[in-house]
Amino acid sequence: MTEGPTSTPSGGGMSRRRLITTGAAAAAGASAVSLIDAPSADAWFWRRELVANPNFYPRDGVGGEIDMTGKVVVITGASRGIGLATGVALQALGAVVLGTSRVPGAHLNHPFPLLELDLEDQASVAAFLGAVQTRPEVTSNGGIDVLFNNAGRFVLGNPIALDPATYFPALERSLAVLYGGHVAVANGLLQALAARAAASGYARMAFTTSVVAYGVGGTEPGLSLYHAYYSGKRALLSFANCLRGVVDAGGLGIGVSTVNPLAVQTALAEGLNPIFVQPVDGNGNSSDPDFQLFLDQIRLGLANGLPVEFAAEGIVQLLTSASPDPNIAIGSNEEPFATQGQTEFAEQIGLAENAESAYGYAIGRRRRR
Repeated sequence: MTEGPTSTPSGGGMSRRRLITTGAAAAAGASAVSLIDAPSADAWFWRRELVANPNFYPRDGVGGEIDMTGKVVVITGASRGIGLATGVALQALGAVVLGTSRVPGAHLNHPFPLLELDLEDQASVAAFLGAVQTRPEVTSNGGIDVLFNNAGRFVLGNPIALDPATYFPALERSLAVLYGGHVAVANGLLQALAARAAASGYARMAFTTSVVAYGVGGTEPGLSLYHAYYSGKRALLSFANCLRGVVDAGGLGIGVSTVNPLAVQTALAEGLNPIFVQPVDGNGNSSDPDFQLFLDQIRLGLANGLPVEFAAEGIVQLLTSASPDPNIAIGSNEEPFATQGQTEFAEQIGLAENAESAYGYAIGRRRRR
């Protein structure tokens, strides 16, 4: 895997070619926060250093408080990747797992049942909501214990509409896949989760967003090729956290969290799996050499990313925690996971984007209140 940049950007950032050849880490921009001294007796104190401080999972001492035996878990986008690995891990703990796929028949001998769901299609979403709630696993349980809104696709291409006939329909599809479809599923199954929370005191809803949701984008031309993905994931992150606020205020007893992975070994970038907002051929390749280099390196980066089992371990820790964190990142500062997830590069992107934020963090001092 091509090594990422090692110097901390200071507003200028990295060259386009250096960024592109770093691969999938651009999909994993990290938020940046600061560490500060404890307040002193006087009115001022120094902010010591601006550093990334991600809430990385998996980690020791988290999860395991909840017995998953017999719990009914619904995972969207579970035919492969993170969804499949998480479903298998929960099955091993005794959970009853139902997954979804756009084409369930393409996944014979799957370890758990797959229901049809295409988040782009409102009719498919409506049919799924009806079908899942009438499943015997759900009706006999009196509802759903866990909803893991995991389905998603990369959305890649220039923010300028190079071909409007391709661009605008693809953009509309991307918003349905990354945002609107999840909103519909979450709302449609909210009462099924609330019923289980009332009966057992346990229910969880989680969303796979992305650490790119914490970036502003635009620090480098290469990052701008993720513009629609940034937008959809940021919208989903905002929805999930707003939903948690309302659910908590209403006392529904549903723990709502987001899962924000760094680079993970998935097929997101392969072939025509992404949604493209600029033209590509039947193999998902581009005649634009810069865009093709970008695609090649994303595919290489994901092929060498974090194992899906690593991601599943962190998600299971979240779901089996008695007091789930509201937002977690899947990644690590420890090797080999730091290299696989491209943690250093992600942190540098986060710091570079922080410099452009309207409400950023900086080394300095502030008045103590």
